[in-house]
This record gives sequence, C-alpha cells and structure tokens, in this order.
Amino acid sequence: MKTEELIRLRQYIFKQVEEVMDNKGKEYSGKEDRLANFKRNGKNLGLAPEAIWGVYCGKHWDSLMSFLKDLNSGIDIKALEGVLSEPIDGRIMDIITYLILLQGLIEERRTK
Repeated sequence: MKTEELIRLRQYIFKQVEEVMDNKGKEYSGKEDRLANFKRNGKNLGLAPEAIWGVYCGKHWDSLMSFLKDLNSGIDIKALEGVLSEPIDGRIMDIITYLILLQGLIEERRTK
C-alpha cells in the first residue's frame, strides 16, 4: 500500500472510530461518564473497571484472532467475510475504540 493510500485509510479509520465512540458510547454509559459501564459492572461484580474492559474488548479480539486464523488456513477473504456476523472492519474499529477507553480508565487512575 502506498503511503498516500495508508494516510487516507488512517483518516477514514479515525473518523469511523469517532463515530463509533459518539454513537455507541451513549448507549452503554450515558452522557456524563463514558466509562460508567465499566465502573458500574465492576462494582456489581467486585472487579476493577479495567477487568470489565478486558472482557468486553476480549470479545472483539477473539473475533479478530478467529478471522486471522481462518485467513491463515487458506479460506478466501470474500468467502470468509460473507459468513461473519459483523464485518471485520467493525471489530477493528471496536478494538481501537476500546483501547481509547482503556487509556481513559488509566488516566482517571493517575489523577485519583
């Protein structure tokens, strides 16, 4: 991939991640604290919010690893994408989003 193409891809990805964070974030945690769902579920289960983050993000990571394993086994990418419950692009955007959310949890810990 040429440098210009990768730059365009990066710009597209960051735009998509912003949209995911803006749209999905409200559903899970509300307007005030975008990390509330990790804290709430952590409190309910007696776990750190970061542990809850690990479970949520792990689901997307598992899907990505399964996709890569299937690619490695020789399954055609178009055939593989035809059977996914969600496009792999969405999983990648979700993982990037979760990494940003983890950074938010870490930043909050630093300031407490």
